[in-house]
Amino acid sequence: MRTLPNLCVSEFNEFCGGNTGSVLDSWDTNYEAEPSVTSIHGKHTLKFGAEIRVQRQNYIQTNNGTGGYNFDPTFTNSDPLATSPIGGNGFASFLYGTPTSGSVQEPAATASQLIYRAFYIGDTYKVFPRLTLDLGVRYEITGPWSERYNRISFWDQAAQDPLSQNVGIPLNGMLGLVASSERSSRNAVNTNYHEWSPRIGLAYQLTSKTVIRSGYGIVWLPIDVNLDSAPDHDVINAITEPMITSLNGNVTPYNLISNPFPNGITPAPQRSASYLSDVYGQTVLTQIPNNPLGYTQQWNFDIQHQLTGNTLLDVAYVGAKGTHLPLQDYDLDYLTAQQLSTYNTSLENQVANPFYNKVPSTSPLDTPTISEGALLHPFPQYGNVQLANQGMGDSSYNALQAKFEARFGGGGTLLASYTFSKLISDAESLTPWLETNWNAGFQNWGNLRGERSLATFDVPQRLVVSYVLDLPVGKGKKYLSNVSGVAGALVSGWGINGILTEQTGTPLFLTTSQNLTGDPNSAGSRPNFDLAACPHGAGFSGSAVSRLDEWFNTSCFTQPAPFTFGNLGRTMNIFNDGLHNLDFALFKNTDFGPEGRLRFQIRAEAFNLLNTPQFGAPGQSQGTPQFGVVSSQANNPRLIQFGAKLMF
Repeated sequence: MRTLPNLCVSEFNEFCGGNTGSVLDSWDTNYEAEPSVTSIHGKHTLKFGAEIRVQRQNYIQTNNGTGGYNFDPTFTNSDPLATSPIGGNGFASFLYGTPTSGSVQEPAATASQLIYRAFYIGDTYKVFPRLTLDLGVRYEITGPWSERYNRISFWDQAAQDPLSQNVGIPLNGMLGLVASSERSSRNAVNTNYHEWSPRIGLAYQLTSKTVIRSGYGIVWLPIDVNLDSAPDHDVINAITEPMITSLNGNVTPYNLISNPFPNGITPAPQRSASYLSDVYGQTVLTQIPNNPLGYTQQWNFDIQHQLTGNTLLDVAYVGAKGTHLPLQDYDLDYLTAQQLSTYNTSLENQVANPFYNKVPSTSPLDTPTISEGALLHPFPQYGNVQLANQGMGDSSYNALQAKFEARFGGGGTLLASYTFSKLISDAESLTPWLETNWNAGFQNWGNLRGERSLATFDVPQRLVVSYVLDLPVGKGKKYLSNVSGVAGALVSGWGINGILTEQTGTPLFLTTSQNLTGDPNSAGSRPNFDLAACPHGAGFSGSAVSRLDEWFNTSCFTQPAPFTFGNLGRTMNIFNDGLHNLDFALFKNTDFGPEGRLRFQIRAEAFNLLNTPQFGAPGQSQGTPQFGVVSSQANNPRLIQFGAKLMF
């Protein structure tokens, strides 16, 4: 396949993105058995059964077969290590052919299998007419992944890499293979035999019009949502070859776009005898055997009250706590904050490379010199070591939920739902490539407590009002019910429906235009927040339109000093624009034919009827001209459409 590479220039991000040379082939076979038995004994309704699934997946995918390269001002500004470098332009770097980063993927096919087993028993116990209990327990054995030819690696933290003998320095940690002398199991992760899920619920009729409900349960996270733990993502099956753009911390360029991989590209080694040497210098994505499985505890307390014969009010408290939630890729190979501050500028010093001529020529490590900082990493034989879907995250959710429902005698319903909530977490989406505005990333892998904040997809308040209403006009209605003939046909059958949505915005996360932490494996740098200058926060009052040129007080944020982390949390009390949307439809039904069995409907629909804009996220990178500036719209403008259909 001949395609252009993905070239991203910082000043033209709207042209960046997408996949280049993409290939995806998947052949799936699933087997499933779900026997169940229900038995009624007096006040007890017992249900028990099992659920067994075998998922087989033959898979290969690359999203970057021809490479992706990023150009920013780094190599064209006055001083790449300055706190506030002068000048520089991403397009100028593009013209020079000096990307700041780049990579190309080289995947191999895998044949994976996941076996899921679950057994459950539940009892619906009607204690007395007003009280019903739901009691149950579910026991699950989830996975883990295996591969037909055992093409799976695991991370052995206690082992010493055999390369140590050749380079003369201790190299802790080693990439091992399943079904080998290092690990007899065919799975990279130990099977969890403790997946007990108790469930308890109650419903109590307090009065003839009031019902109280409450419940508690534990839900275990399915392994197949942990995408990066599947064998096709394993480093031995999916090599991502990084481009060596600089040997001294982006002070001077090394390889150019004209020949980004002068020593060639390493194919995925799988279980070849050379698998270890093939991944030296690469980013290693693997797993540790004792990775805990994530689960969520959920609870609620709900009161429903019938206000009148046709109206209902429902108010509930809902809570949830996530434990051992998977982080997409947890970095093990990071420099500590103390190392960064101690070595600072010497991290970029070039020293003799002990790996030179000791690793394959295609390895990024096969260079005469190497930075001192690279040798300080815990596992210098690799470009990075990442644990796929490591269960180190947690979350906390609390919400007040209210619902009002009304039914109208003339035909129609009204439903209003309101949620006031807060979601705090230190874990992000497992699909960040789909949710770029909801993925803040980690600044300091050695301080996960510092990542705990409002989730980037937290919505503090949301109101949704939906309605369907037959207009009280025409045959059988309150008004003009006696009109017949053509006039009756014209005035009858009219109705409206619509949805009103009012929603507050999600929290913003901020970054800096340059990562000056000194650790290339840091997920990014955040600015410092000047509390003395902005004791009341960085938010501005006023309408959204009045804040488009400066959504928040940008002077509250500064670039951290080199080799330090910013003091800003993952998110803060600055929010994106909220959603204010009204969808509306007007329709007319005309019944005809024998006994009126046929119905012809015409309708006019308006989406975003009031044409209210929802502005996009402001620039979130401190140090760029776009910082704090809103230059996009997140929703669609008003759309009106007409339709007709025949129902029979």
